[in-house]
Amino acid sequence: MRKKTERPPKVTPLAENARIPRSVGLRLRWLKRRRRTGVLFHCTRRTTYRSATWKWSIVSVELGGRTLCSLDDTHVRHSRFTGVPPGTHVLGFRVIRGRRSRGTYFEQKVDLAAGDVFLALCEPAQPDVFYRKSPSEDTWRYRLIRSDTALGPLP
Repeated sequence: MRKKTERPPKVTPLAENARIPRSVGLRLRWLKRRRRTGVLFHCTRRTTYRSATWKWSIVSVELGGRTLCSLDDTHVRHSRFTGVPPGTHVLGFRVIRGRRSRGTYFEQKVDLAAGDVFLALCEPAQPDVFYRKSPSEDTWRYRLIRSDTALGPLP
């Protein structure tokens, strides 16, 4: 359930020919070969040269109020896969910050068939990073990859 102080992030569907991180593409191929059904979640963070900051964030995917998977500042380059049974689900995507008014949340209805993978890529705002400036707002890109969809060459 969305808290009153959270605001909506920038959300866009991921085009079929859009570039994705190589590690995510390899993991996606592995999942498709094994006909796994679920959510593949990746968070792109820029590493900072500063020490701990109050601008930290936790990025998570939720199903029915239960957290399926989450990534924080210690998991910079990892992706997470969580198996979800086939069917229609309402997934929640949340970025939690130290100050609740800076957090974001949105929901997406997903209809998964056996072997489908829902790919969610997040790039949270990181105001303390100067090199390769981060976006000014949390950005989510998503795409449902059907079991019969052929994946093109990896970037």
